[in-house]
Amino acid sequence: TWEMSGAASVTILLGTRHRFPIRQDSGPDGTLTFEATDTLYANPEVTLTARGISGGEATEGVTLDWPCSHTYFFEGTVESPDLCPATSALAVQSAQQPFQGGVMMWIPGIEGNDWIYVLYDDGTWQRYEDTWHEGLPESDPSTIPPTGYEQPIRGFGKVWREQPEVRAELNWATTGESAVLIMYQRQVQEAIGGVHFIQAAGAKLVRLDGLGGSGSTWISLP
Repeated sequence: TWEMSGAASVTILLGTRHRFPIRQDSGPDGTLTFEATDTLYANPEVTLTARGISGGEATEGVTLDWPCSHTYFFEGTVESPDLCPATSALAVQSAQQPFQGGVMMWIPGIEGNDWIYVLYDDGTWQRYEDTWHEGLPESDPSTIPPTGYEQPIRGFGKVWREQPEVRAELNWATTGESAVLIMYQRQVQEAIGGVHFIQAAGAKLVRLDGLGGSGSTWISLP
């Protein structure tokens, strides 16, 4: 409900989504009712723009007390994104292995699949479905690492051997893989791309932007 004078029409935009927002046009009668069933943003703003009979416009906004359906697992430690989480956080026993040029992480149970994340030291990352299973070779005995380094095995090794760019960028493993508890959560998407958050126990929170292919980047958050 609003009050004004000299207006020809009004437009109300609901900030529950920024791409293709819910929009309602109305005459200047001062009352409009509409329904919104979900929000991609915590406490979205509703803005009303009035256009004058003789030109010009005025805008006012109100903030709705409407939290996200889920909370980020790191809320309170770093600033939470404006966009809501897509789901609740996943806490899962995983594995990771450091390399000369980055790190590999095995994270099971994401969207029905087990995934291997490859984070390179240059700030890019890739993601591969883990297709290793019992009965496949654990390693390549003809591949001998230099002294002090290791050849990755099992799922890590399969990706490392079959993906030339992974092997070239990571080089050799500096130690064996280790079990680790990893927290994972995905941010809701409004457009092509995506944002993922990963945190291994005792390590910094990592934000990954992209789909895990060309142009995907990652950063460590304080």
